Amino acid sequence: MKQRLSRWLLLARDALQSDDVPLTHQVLSQLLGVRRAGVTDCLVLLRREGLIEMKRAHILIRDASRLAQISCPCWRLIKREYELQLGAGVFCA
Repeated sequence: MKQRLSRWLLLARDALQSDDVPLTHQVLSQLLGVRRAGVTDCLVLLRREGLIEMKRAHILIRDASRLAQISCPCWRLIKREYELQLGAGVFCA
């Protein structure tokens, strides 16, 4: 789940062009198809590693490059495909 959650946070960051991702644990659990408690546990782990900060209904990404290392390689493939289909500059670097 850590890998999937990291990928989703990176995709949301790219789409929003912001390190501040306005989502609740409940919404993330529905998007990932897992229990809310599992998402919370995983987010706490990412916070302990210094990759994110959590505020009420917001996740602040602190280290996107380390999240990318955790995420499956498909994140880069998805990002590249969006850029090809929608044009460069759709996502922030």
